[in-house]
Amino acid sequence: FALKRKGKVLGFLWMNVADLDAENAPGIYMLASSMKLSTLAGEGELERLGLGRRALAKSIEFRGEGTGPDTFGHFIRLKESEGLYYLSGGKVDRLEKAGVSIARCTFLLPAKLPLGQYEIRAFAFRNGRGRLLGKAFLEVKQVGLVAWLRQLAFSHGFLFGVVAVLIALAVGLATGFVFGKGGSH
Repeated sequence: FALKRKGKVLGFLWMNVADLDAENAPGIYMLASSMKLSTLAGEGELERLGLGRRALAKSIEFRGEGTGPDTFGHFIRLKESEGLYYLSGGKVDRLEKAGVSIARCTFLLPAKLPLGQYEIRAFAFRNGRGRLLGKAFLEVKQVGLVAWLRQLAFSHGFLFGVVAVLIALAVGLATGFVFGKGGSH
């Protein structure tokens, strides 16, 4: 991620004052648990599995002139405000059905979620040790009319422009017909 640090210039102007890069930062990081992570395992085990705030802090490297001891905290708050990071926001529900234990977790994906493929991992903990139960991939892509319009815009820019103008004219005429009195101003 390329980030800009804001600051005051000349005492009253807020401007971009420094560039910094966050390397190895996941595009999205959502963590859910049936209980507090600290009760499931120690920091070392969580770090080994790549889970939690401390593991995330060790994996992300900040470069640039605007880095400091508070950079990671600011970065996490920014990503949480965008809905892309949940470090303690999720909850896992455990159900017993016919002698089988089932875990269920629901995440609300943000509208700003970048298109791409995302890895989902499930862990189980016993006696302070964690193990990977399984992983799956979630592909986020545009479908339907949105995908068609995007493909049209990138592949046939002129035709997309013509279609956009025709849609705008049709909406304008329909609005005038529905809400207009039929006369001029």
